[in-house]
Amino acid sequence: MAAAAKGNRGGRPKGIDDDMLAFAFALRGGGVEVSGIAKKLTIKTGKNARKSPSVACLYRAMAAAA
Repeated sequence: MAAAAKGNRGGRPKGIDDDMLAFAFALRGGGVEVSGIAKKLTIKTGKNARKSPSVACLYRAMAAAA
């Protein structure tokens, strides 16, 4: 409860942020395959920082945003 009062939220950080998602939609509109888009993106924070997101993660993020 004290952590929430300070503005801290628990849980794992998002793998794909809003900027990455906008870039992914722009590439997808240009006809790039989702697997190619995933290779061009890089996760910024968390355990998987500096790695590409999985194709499944990208599909989930794009479906949630649509």
